[in-house]
Amino acid sequence: MLVWRASTARAGPVGGGARLLVSGVGRAAQHLDIPARERFEQALASFEETILAVAHDRYFLARFAERVLALRDGRLIDSPGRYDAFLRANGLP
Repeated sequence: MLVWRASTARAGPVGGGARLLVSGVGRAAQHLDIPARERFEQALASFEETILAVAHDRYFLARFAERVLALRDGRLIDSPGRYDAFLRANGLP
């Protein structure tokens, strides 16, 4: 699952001085202890530019995703909005 978060002031194509953080949020993050996980999430929350993350963690997605890109049945689904809206729009639990 790809997650897109962009600051509203700089939303749009990457370039012209914009910064991009690409992060894989997977098994490594799952094995962090609680204080390390909290520091990781605080660091992401304080990053004011665009974050492109690959994640399967529903808790993480619910907290950080502002746009979801997902591959489903060989198609790319682009869903602006929060993760819960993506789930509802696609009939997922």
